[in-house]
Amino acid sequence: MGKKTGKNLGRIGDKFIQTKEILRKILFENWINKSTGKLLSALYLVSSFLVTAMFLVVMSNTVVSVPESGIPVLLLIPMAMLFGICLKKNLPLLPMSIIFVIAILGICAVGANYPLHLKYNTWVIVFSIYTFFAISLPVWLLLAPRDYLNTVLVIGGMILGAIAILIVRPPILMPAFVGFNSISGPLWPMLLATITCGAASGVHGLISSGTTSRQLANQKDGFLVAFGGMQGETFMAGISAAMIMVMFNYNEFLNIAYKNPGGAFSQALGNSLSMLGIDPVWATTIGALTFSALLLTTLDSWARAGRYVMQELAGEKSIISKNSWISNAIYMAIAIFIMITIPYMDLWSGIAIGSLTLLTVPLCLMIVKRYEEEKPFNFKFNLFVTGPLAFVYPSAVAALIYQINGFIKSQNWVSLAMILFMTYTIGSLTVFTVKRLNRIKEARDSRKLEEV
Repeated sequence: MGKKTGKNLGRIGDKFIQTKEILRKILFENWINKSTGKLLSALYLVSSFLVTAMFLVVMSNTVVSVPESGIPVLLLIPMAMLFGICLKKNLPLLPMSIIFVIAILGICAVGANYPLHLKYNTWVIVFSIYTFFAISLPVWLLLAPRDYLNTVLVIGGMILGAIAILIVRPPILMPAFVGFNSISGPLWPMLLATITCGAASGVHGLISSGTTSRQLANQKDGFLVAFGGMQGETFMAGISAAMIMVMFNYNEFLNIAYKNPGGAFSQALGNSLSMLGIDPVWATTIGALTFSALLLTTLDSWARAGRYVMQELAGEKSIISKNSWISNAIYMAIAIFIMITIPYMDLWSGIAIGSLTLLTVPLCLMIVKRYEEEKPFNFKFNLFVTGPLAFVYPSAVAALIYQINGFIKSQNWVSLAMILFMTYTIGSLTVFTVKRLNRIKEARDSRKLEEV
């Protein structure tokens, strides 16, 4: 019964992510405005291009800076596919898990002894080809088994890193506060335009509707997976920050970690594991593989979702919707063009501001629905919905204005076009939401007059 339910959930989730009817037509076109639904789909598509472009850069830089991770990253892909086939044939999970985790540690040992020195552009080509094919492979064959195996590395690495820091208690090298202004701009609003959070913006829901839902044996498991995933992400963020703070001082952070976060994370995890007596090179290799596997997950999950959105916007009769390989090629070509033309930190800011813009969407929807149903705006609702919107909305607008000004001064026209589109999106959402609230109010006033 559980397997049957999981398959049905998978079909539903796959349908959701391909058509987006539940998000666009039911919610936006019915509650707000038809144009808003298409605009939101376009924003998701732009965000997916930015994520794909940025993670191609980060992945390539990580493997270049830690060449010992080159062979493990390449071997992880066929190894995950073999693990997926084993599970598909209903082989016992626990023995298979033990065998493949040991195998992963084995390929880390191989990579530590035989570093793969390839140029940055070569790795970009390799990961672009990988993404092109990966987004068309079944979830059970690559994405699910790879994520499962990588979870063991992530949990193990983070727990060992936390234990090392708690036991050794190394000195913190980073200052608690440097100043209100930084390289990226003022602390507010650019802090919010730097940190991305898919759990807050709803991106996790978008991605998991086509992947996580297909792996659930029971609908009730979704609560634990969603909540546990967010808590795990929070724990990983905290431990990662702690490992960075005891590894780099402020100047080293700006010169090393800021420019190459993947390499910095790998070195920081390796440094923490070495406190427990683990060989630093081997530990750094594990850190790089862990980080790279997480990036691969984000890379092909976003690209898969982005391709679906692109096909939806193109229409059912277009060749993009009819031929997935053509849509794959077009999608990757646009992502690579963006990667080449937009500076790395502009890509990151674009993703963060996009997430910030997307965060206003569900908050606006909840306010509209609350007002339409004539439910009271009580303390709990204001605390979790109205209050956050009152903070997030002006922060998003201020970040957009700041970025527009900066891109005009630097004459970075491609990045400017990206930010202007996001500005138009949040502006249109505001206008349509206000109009919808006014229509609800007018209908309510008219109904009261009729009653009188």
